[in-house]
Amino acid sequence: MTFSHKNKRYRRKTSYVASKKNLTIVEKEFIPVLLHKLKNGEIILEEVNKKSFSYYSDLFIKSKRGLKPNTLKEYNRYLKFWGLFFKDRNINEIKASEIKEAIFTKNIKTQGMKDYLCILKGVFEEAFIDDEIKSNPVDKIKLPRSKRKEILPFTKEEVNLLLSNAQGFFKCYLAVGFYTGIRTGELLALKWQNIDFKNKRIYINATVGNYAEQETKTGTSTRYVPLFNVLEGYLLEQKKKTGLNTYVFCTKSGGHYGSSNLDKYFWKPLLKRIGVPHRRMYETRHTFCTNMLESQKFSLNQIASWLGHANIQTLINRYNKYIPSEIAKFDETFSLFGTEKDTQNFRSA
Repeated sequence: MTFSHKNKRYRRKTSYVASKKNLTIVEKEFIPVLLHKLKNGEIILEEVNKKSFSYYSDLFIKSKRGLKPNTLKEYNRYLKFWGLFFKDRNINEIKASEIKEAIFTKNIKTQGMKDYLCILKGVFEEAFIDDEIKSNPVDKIKLPRSKRKEILPFTKEEVNLLLSNAQGFFKCYLAVGFYTGIRTGELLALKWQNIDFKNKRIYINATVGNYAEQETKTGTSTRYVPLFNVLEGYLLEQKKKTGLNTYVFCTKSGGHYGSSNLDKYFWKPLLKRIGVPHRRMYETRHTFCTNMLESQKFSLNQIASWLGHANIQTLINRYNKYIPSEIAKFDETFSLFGTEKDTQNFRSA
């Protein structure tokens, strides 16, 4: 809680998690007690340092209130880490070398460091806008190049082996993953109302992260993926089990599965049982995409749309080596301007 007292600005923790219920408690209980103690001199307030790292850290997080709950939670986790080093420091005193020393205390990969630095950069950007610093020290930090995770799609034989040996709901779960390419969280949030058997479409408008449902990764409006005939049989069989529930894949209580539980109790045991080398369960998505590209039956725009990519460039950057070369195939008789005179003009020249 930030407030003014005797024309000075202060910050005070309430120990309550932000919610409408707790806001009422703070207004009716916490604030009256605070005012009483202020008048009696029972507490001494420390004035907010408007040049401190914590001041701009709070300013930064307030500007992100519209983010998804899980994303906001991650941001706060990053800021808590940086607060251990710079909390009460004047932001214009913090040097790039100090930031670099702090980030290397984390035993994480380069991409993880980039995530931490991205949030820190946002904090310093607030100070830059406020003319408290002349440049953003995070811009001066160079990290080692990160090695991008290699795509390891399953072969057609492996897909058939996995589907024929999976049991219960997990058989349908994998089938939907392989035949639609939707993300793990989107699979867990899939509802029966989103499956249109008549028009052969599966609509995607939510995802599950840490058991809480939220918008999809790109935050775009509802998209759909095609419901191929081969997948329909799996879904109809699953509907006999959970058709009366909201979600296609749910626990006995009707709640969400956790992706870590699926990985530990269903995915890894299945791979071990059938002798398929371990790969991430997320490879079902990559397997769908690479096979769709290799089939050459669909446009890049169609595939990008079904995957939920923000644009076609994302698809090209991620799956470039799996996109069949169209340059090698050309019609040598093609006339660029639609006339046979092209050749005649050349000959007459």
